[in-house]
Amino acid sequence: MSRKRAAVYVHGLFGWGERDGLYTMLPYWGLTSCDILTDLASQSYVCHAASMGALSSAWDRACELYAQLCGTTADYGVAHSEKFGHARYGVTYKTPLVENWQDCDIDFVAHSFGGATARLFMDILANGRPDEVEAARAAGETPSPFFEGGKAACVHSLTTIASPHNGSSLMDCCGDRATFIVSLLTGVAKALGISDYKGAYDFQLDQFGIRRVPGEKFGDTIARIIAADFLGSGDHALRDLSIDSSQALNAKLGLFPDVYYFSYPCCRSHCALTSYKQKPDASMTPILAGFSRKMGAYYDQRTPEGRPIGKEWLPNDGLVNTVSAMYPSGDKFVLSADGADFAPGVWNVMPVTRQDHFAI
Repeated sequence: MSRKRAAVYVHGLFGWGERDGLYTMLPYWGLTSCDILTDLASQSYVCHAASMGALSSAWDRACELYAQLCGTTADYGVAHSEKFGHARYGVTYKTPLVENWQDCDIDFVAHSFGGATARLFMDILANGRPDEVEAARAAGETPSPFFEGGKAACVHSLTTIASPHNGSSLMDCCGDRATFIVSLLTGVAKALGISDYKGAYDFQLDQFGIRRVPGEKFGDTIARIIAADFLGSGDHALRDLSIDSSQALNAKLGLFPDVYYFSYPCCRSHCALTSYKQKPDASMTPILAGFSRKMGAYYDQRTPEGRPIGKEWLPNDGLVNTVSAMYPSGDKFVLSADGADFAPGVWNVMPVTRQDHFAI
């Protein structure tokens, strides 16, 4: 008897999933075009859109993905939580995203930062994290089953769409602007955390105390949430999206021989007439054009840890460098095309799609 198949869609930064009320009005997967999941369901495909922290780190999002699949409370681990100064437990998912998911063949589809989330999730699922198991037992507590590993048999494939596998030069050339935007959105997250709109769009920062506590006085809630230092913790996506942090993650993660890997890189910039610089196409989503122009002019530089940023980093989709979206550095890859004989245990890199980061 064949195993059940299910597709789990993993959103990127600032994204949302089916747990958020916003999804019924504006589906992340399809946006203004359609609801891709509804279309697939009408063709008898089992597919679900996961909901993770919109600004959270790859680690926290991976833990949330596991909790969501199981229908339980997110456990970020004793050691990790102590290191970054937030609570061990976070948001609670009342029902499993996929029933009996460990008995299924799961196909993950990840956009943008969802790629790092899914890759880290798959690694912990398979290999566990012995340090977290040891830390929990040393504290006299029960470790999350997620950190015990040995559960990788259910993963069939991973498809990434415009994912910054090797980071984004945006963090080097526009870091201050990106930090300012995220600071504003953190303020929004705090406001939503105590409002009736948390169910419509949830930043899922409960582990930082950005949530309501039953019976707590409103004034105490306001004071606690204002004092919450999410950005100061260092446990957030901005850190993980840097080239240096992404390369450090790549060094820890590998490919599984029985899993199929696909990547869809994007580009919506073009070479200037008189230099190596890349300019955004006229059809690029306007809000991305400024970022694209900065990224398309940033080369012959080095990251804070000394990694070179050469001309190959210039083409971009407005947020992610095209070269970074192809495959994680150090991994095996093949350049493929639709209809090719795909192989497991290697990145099947599809042709570059002429779309920007939002349009894709």
